[in-house]
Amino acid sequence: MTDAFFFGAPQRALYGNVHATSGASRGAVLICQPLLQEGIRCHRGLWALANALADAGVDALRFDWFGSGDSDGESAQLSLESLVEDVQTAGELLEPTATDGMRLLAMRSSALPLLAFAARRRQPVDLVLLDPWLSGAKMLSCWQRHHEMQFDSVGRYVNRVPAADPNALQGFDISAGTLQELGGLAGSSLIPPAGSHVLVAVWEATPDLQALLSAWKMAGVSSEILLFEDDDRPDWENANAIESQAFPRRSVLQLAKKLAVSAP
Repeated sequence: MTDAFFFGAPQRALYGNVHATSGASRGAVLICQPLLQEGIRCHRGLWALANALADAGVDALRFDWFGSGDSDGESAQLSLESLVEDVQTAGELLEPTATDGMRLLAMRSSALPLLAFAARRRQPVDLVLLDPWLSGAKMLSCWQRHHEMQFDSVGRYVNRVPAADPNALQGFDISAGTLQELGGLAGSSLIPPAGSHVLVAVWEATPDLQALLSAWKMAGVSSEILLFEDDDRPDWENANAIESQAFPRRSVLQLAKKLAVSAP
């Protein structure tokens, strides 16, 4: 069963979708949408993931960040502090129903604000990072490159190329301060509390990722890697497909099965 609703403070209401199991719940997963165009591209895949979790007996809550989607606010109001606050608000909403434990899941760009939230916690957290950006500088560089390519190399404009808006990125008005905040984030400095567990679901376990998990282990954070089949990997680097849906069907179902089997 899927139920859409608004929650949080009246002056900054967040839009959420809860995917509730029809029987006794075996846990709950809070799903953090990626940011900007990634959030649009990944919407269908995360909706399918939440549905698959509910079918397997695990409740799931998806929500739009303040300043995005159907939540209150404008994209210019996005900030690192507001993103961290939204995780707190959504977690507090889901926690009373998560009697058997709650996981916090982030995909791509939402991994960085989720880690910023986790790093401020005193109690251990159970995180799931789905193909995460772990370097804000690399993420921002990719976003800016794709933004620029829309004007000069992908054939979006046939007759006249409009002037680029210096305050816009991928069709969103994002403040320079917020971009600086996001660009300065890095997994190496965002360490979850000791006793936390992190599941990283990726198509490639890069040396950088393995080094990061080793560093987190030294801080008392346990981790595991779930590898997807490489031929199911979305073509994130293709600027011509920036508006295409990213729905790696087999990988989504593989992750849902993993989370259902290992529910807290």
